[in-house]
Amino acid sequence: MNLLDDLKHLFVLLYTHVENNMPVNTSHSQVKVLRFLIKHQNEPITQKEIEQHLGLSKATVSGILKTMEKHELVIRQVHNDDTRLKTVQITTKAIACYQQAIAYFKTLEEQLCAGIEQEKLNQFKETLYQMSLNLERKDEKHAQNHQISE
Repeated sequence: MNLLDDLKHLFVLLYTHVENNMPVNTSHSQVKVLRFLIKHQNEPITQKEIEQHLGLSKATVSGILKTMEKHELVIRQVHNDDTRLKTVQITTKAIACYQQAIAYFKTLEEQLCAGIEQEKLNQFKETLYQMSLNLERKDEKHAQNHQISE
């Protein structure tokens, strides 16, 4: 196998494990939204702020919030100062759900890293980070070349 095949295999294993074992019925995107809302739970957070923070489109965040609302994880209300905006608030059910998800991911990470020396894990993280930078640079160069040719 080559590196891309190995990474794909690991991704499929992780995805399958999460899909089959996640203790609560939430997606990874929902967990990221919950993390942001919990961190800012004493502030009026708008959908736009969630979009900006997570780098997601309006339609994507709207769909995530609609599902979360259906499962009673969030409540959307009209903003106090601007009736054109809606604020998003978490429920107590959401906090419990988030805590279960975090505990699951912690256990999963421990399982994933079992028997691997910390030095090797650090090296692996550095390698993944460098690979990410390599792809980001390549994407930036591609975008710049595309703009020049227009």
